[in-house]
Amino acid sequence: PTLLKETSLSKVWHLFNVSYKQPKAVIHINLVSTEAYTSPHNAVMTELISLLVHDAVNEYAYNAKLAGLSYELNFKTTGLEVRLLSSINKITPNRTLSYTHKTDR
Repeated sequence: PTLLKETSLSKVWHLFNVSYKQPKAVIHINLVSTEAYTSPHNAVMTELISLLVHDAVNEYAYNAKLAGLSYELNFKTTGLEVRLLSSINKITPNRTLSYTHKTDR
């Protein structure tokens, strides 16, 4: 991969897909928190946030999967890891997801 741009908060890489000669996009975001794993309470709260985001995104994830998109949200000792994957050039930021706390969750 070729490093296209680097800042103090991010790196942008490019790698041409020679196997299938088809556009592929991967967006990898690490949400780092120094408090995510400092105590059992914080670790559980971080994992709960991960599960709540899964629940909030689930409505959109099924249709996105049918369109060739997928996502991963992983609980890490350093915070949360988000990956958006597409085998075709369909990742477009045309919808912003918002989260509202539901008392039944």
